[in-house]
Amino acid sequence: MDDQINYQLLSPIKRTKEAWEYLRISRSAFLKLVAQGHLPRGIKLTPNGRAVCWRTADLDAYLASRGV
Repeated sequence: MDDQINYQLLSPIKRTKEAWEYLRISRSAFLKLVAQGHLPRGIKLTPNGRAVCWRTADLDAYLASRGV
């Protein structure tokens, strides 16, 4: 079991601006999707939560669910 790698944990990450550009939507549309639960909340990189990122796998899953 120790030899198995959880590839979800190894997914590349994107900071907020990179994430909405990756999805080709505006910042406000991106934040609205997060608030509505269509995208997961970001992963806090700092204790105060100012630096946030999103896993590329989650962004790809959203695009796949939209048929893009």
